[in-house]
Amino acid sequence: MDIEAKLVVSINPDVQEATKELDAADVRFFMDHSRTFSADWVPEMNDVSAGDSSTADSSSKLQVTSDMQLSKPSENLRVSRRISMPVVDCVDEKILDVQTQEYYRFGESTWDLVLFIGTGALGPLGSLQTFLLALSSVAMQIVFTGIAWYNFLQPEVDDTTIRDAFRWRRSAGHALSQYDPLSKSSLAERVCALDMSLPASGIQMSLYENIVRYVKPSAEGFESFFTGERLCLVALICWYLMVAKEVNHGLALHRGIIATPLGTTRINSRENPFTLVTHYRLIAVSRWRKAASGLLLAYRLLAAAALLYVGTFFLVYTINVTELILNAVALAIILDIDDLLFDALATTPGRHLVNQMDPLPMKPLPRLRGADLKSTCMLVLIPLATAFVYANMLAPMVTTLVSAQEALCGGNLKFVWTTDARSVVLFSPTQGDGWNDPGLELQFKAIDEAEILLEREESSWGVWLDGMDDLAETSTLDVERAVDLANPRCGDLGDTEPLRNYLRSFLGNQSVMGCLDAKPYCDLLDGSKGKGFAARMFCSDTCGCNEPAGEFMKTQGCPYGLGRPCWSSEAFLRNLQRSSCEEKSAEELRSDASWSQWVQSVRAVGESEATREGKAEALVLADAMWEHGCSFGDKLTEMNVTWGTCFSWRFDWGLKTMEGFCPTTCGCDASKDDSSACPRPLGRNCETISECIFADFRYYCPDETSILVGKAELKLNDAVFQLYSAQVASALQASLANLTGHGVRPRHVQVAERIPSSSSRRLVARRLNLVKMEYSYTVFLTAPGVDETAAREALKAPTEREASDAFIHHLLEAGLPTDQTADAALDIKVNSAPGSSNGPSPPTSNMSTTSTTPAPSHEGAK
Repeated sequence: MDIEAKLVVSINPDVQEATKELDAADVRFFMDHSRTFSADWVPEMNDVSAGDSSTADSSSKLQVTSDMQLSKPSENLRVSRRISMPVVDCVDEKILDVQTQEYYRFGESTWDLVLFIGTGALGPLGSLQTFLLALSSVAMQIVFTGIAWYNFLQPEVDDTTIRDAFRWRRSAGHALSQYDPLSKSSLAERVCALDMSLPASGIQMSLYENIVRYVKPSAEGFESFFTGERLCLVALICWYLMVAKEVNHGLALHRGIIATPLGTTRINSRENPFTLVTHYRLIAVSRWRKAASGLLLAYRLLAAAALLYVGTFFLVYTINVTELILNAVALAIILDIDDLLFDALATTPGRHLVNQMDPLPMKPLPRLRGADLKSTCMLVLIPLATAFVYANMLAPMVTTLVSAQEALCGGNLKFVWTTDARSVVLFSPTQGDGWNDPGLELQFKAIDEAEILLEREESSWGVWLDGMDDLAETSTLDVERAVDLANPRCGDLGDTEPLRNYLRSFLGNQSVMGCLDAKPYCDLLDGSKGKGFAARMFCSDTCGCNEPAGEFMKTQGCPYGLGRPCWSSEAFLRNLQRSSCEEKSAEELRSDASWSQWVQSVRAVGESEATREGKAEALVLADAMWEHGCSFGDKLTEMNVTWGTCFSWRFDWGLKTMEGFCPTTCGCDASKDDSSACPRPLGRNCETISECIFADFRYYCPDETSILVGKAELKLNDAVFQLYSAQVASALQASLANLTGHGVRPRHVQVAERIPSSSSRRLVARRLNLVKMEYSYTVFLTAPGVDETAAREALKAPTEREASDAFIHHLLEAGLPTDQTADAALDIKVNSAPGSSNGPSPPTSNMSTTSTTPAPSHEGAK
């Protein structure tokens, strides 16, 4: 046999190509093989039994083959020559038309194998398994068709979708409740920007994204051609080609079966003389098997038509570009489910049978000038079907998509609306581009840090709370309450992390190392989001939030006010105790740096470019404060300007109130202790502090200072008392201080007028036209190391005449006329009670305390 093969190759080198042609089972060659081989060379195989039809004795087969090869080597050589020799010199249309024959080549398909059910070739179990594969293929195609029929025949986007899109735009799309303060955008604006951080309206955003990717409304140039519409057309054409292929295969199989001679179904076998590969040939087909072929063709045509119908809707109504590609692939899988089942589950003999089965010759279809009926029909039907679907389904759907896009995101997106109590619709434009706000950079840094943070104490950008309850409660607080909660001691928070980083960011100055560097920003008046607000919020102590009458008047950002942390802080109470109830004159206030700063702060409100209530009143108020000091209120009343009271402004200016500078004008008394920033020197109010004196920038009270108390009787012309009562009291203070000595100054003496008895006044008036008045006095011995006993004796020592001379001298210094002071007299009586604190306090009723000491600076206690 090897010798024979070598001989064939040596005679004709093209014999290998001939072998391939034989393996391909050229029908004409084998139908005409009787001219080359004897008829008894190929054993026939009937479908009587599986053993007879599918297998043959290998030894006998080899014997037949060997005998033939040894006896007819010359015939093999002639075969090789005849296969490789050219028949014509030039193939033209007529020759090709004559030589072209149609046949069906069996493939690896369940539908090809099902025609051999019941033959001896497959056997009973193989036939049963093949039948189950056919049922599975039918069931899967029916299930898919049913699902597509009931779910995909209606478009995803239709008039209802457009209506709902308009409703969404008119409700949530621009509602104030859906406005995002971070991005500063309306909900519709975020949806149409495909903001993936959006927590709501995901359906609308997904729909809009699919429409935009499908329609590509903003595409230009070459890109505008490659839209979802073009992709759908390509998918439809491919789908129709796949259905055409399935129809062609079904028709070709049926035509091949019909062309096979009628008779008892028989399958013969033959062996390729060159490759020794056994091939099978369908010799005859029974009538009922041809009928089964017709039923199979009818089902395949029906299934192809149903899949063609639902597949068209399935593809046209898919608006997601990615899903469109996947759906096209899914349709191909469903159409080729018979091939998949065959590849996975067909029996090995069945697979071998269809692989080695010779093609079935069939009657050719009509042809004209190189074109045949089948290809011409498909060439016409597929474009017509595609054009029909495009005109009646795809193009209207694209129009609907454009309308839905306009409903979702057309027109002006940058506004929000709400209704007031009158049901009037109110609009406001939105700024957008909020994600670029520098303030969000801090939020992002804090969250990024929290994602990798191991220890809370290491946080540089965020403040950790103890639990969810605290976080939920804090998040609902307004700015004022949040500031109070974060700074309960009214201290400086910006000296340490993480709030120092926030201070730097809000001030826009990364060189700030703490609150001391932030002090220049404390006096800025720039609203709740400005640098001044941030400086006072994080550096409350440095920015004077603990000082009721300090350098800084502005309070926005401070936890300042009644019931807020600053008013209960130790520093604030300490400053109240250090302050004075002595009120300065207008001239003295103009020399006070803090008062000047306050005037400038009020003026800044009036000169501010921001829209603010009371700007005109603020300018008038600033001028009145500068000109009239604490009497500015009376001046404004004359001008008919309403400004508020000492304890509250008429307008929300974010400024401290005036009681710290003007306690007397504001009427600071015991009733104002807990509801104002009135001075509380030594822990007393301005009403109870009247028994003390203010000298040398501090208060001296009887219970903590050595004092001399007593009574002084004055005799003076009645007209002098009426006209010069203040000068009389000052002259008495100076006389007592001069007579006491030991470092006592007039401001260290407190005198109080007593109402004289009517009998005494009448008695004096009848004799000398003089009035006798009694004053109680308290001399405060403030000098360090003063001898109280010596001071008392010094005050007792002068005679009435000496005391009167001193009194007259000081009256003249006070500017009283000489003729009205000549008869003045002073009689001093000193209580004998020893000690300073055990002596009786001067009566407070009808008391007029006079001090010649200038009012102290409000910063003197510092």
